[in-house]
Amino acid sequence: MNEKFYRFAHALACNALRLLFPMEVVGREHVPETGALIVYGNHISLRDPIAVAIGFKRPIHFMAKKELFSGKFFNRLFRSLGAFPVDRGGSDMNAIRSSLSVLKESEVLGIFPQGTRDLSKGHMKMENGVSLIALKSGATLVPVYIDGYRLFRKNRLIIGSPIALERAPKLDSKLISETTTRLSEALWALEPERKSLPGH
Repeated sequence: MNEKFYRFAHALACNALRLLFPMEVVGREHVPETGALIVYGNHISLRDPIAVAIGFKRPIHFMAKKELFSGKFFNRLFRSLGAFPVDRGGSDMNAIRSSLSVLKESEVLGIFPQGTRDLSKGHMKMENGVSLIALKSGATLVPVYIDGYRLFRKNRLIIGSPIALERAPKLDSKLISETTTRLSEALWALEPERKSLPGH
């Protein structure tokens, strides 16, 4: 990551997003100021990394689909911003190693564990990758919920309480699956209740 470039791009992109989609950040006090951190959230738009970055002062290294890194320009651009590629077609050990490297340096990792955008805005199942990384690293996790993008209207980024996981010396599918369920429940608990229309 080129931190000076990240700070410049962060300010530029976040201000542009705020102009079009005013973003209220709820729960900013939950963000640990130091230490290895995994930020994970729902994925509804290509704007999501910028929206999440609005709520965090610390630079975030986002895991992003490998297609974004095609071509020398975009590869250099996204890597300068601290992002790294993941192959969504299967288990990508290079992406996992990159994630663990970020956390080993006590930095912030950003993941959208649904794997792809949830255009239905439902509760698309989370993949197990975030649990695997969390259990191998012992990093603290912070769930974030992006409550839509309404043009020129107030939108919300809701940050949940930190989740502490112990590093697991041995991993098995049951532990990983149970952890994914726990993390998923913590994320969806942040979703605001929708008011029903009269008669519904």
